[in-house]
Amino acid sequence: MKLYLTGSKLKEGIIFLIISYGGSAKALVYEAIEASDEGDFEKAQSLLEEANASFKVAA
Repeated sequence: MKLYLTGSKLKEGIIFLIISYGGSAKALVYEAIEASDEGDFEKAQSLLEEANASFKVAA
């Protein structure tokens, strides 16, 4: 059985995804800052790349 969202439910679903991916990206950026502060620049770079991917999905 397939479910299709329409109207306000579709908008609600899209908004939820934007908020979810945006929140994940924000958390990843904060983790990257912490990793950078600790001198782990490879980890920071990896986290920033992951955050960028989340931002792209949210956009």
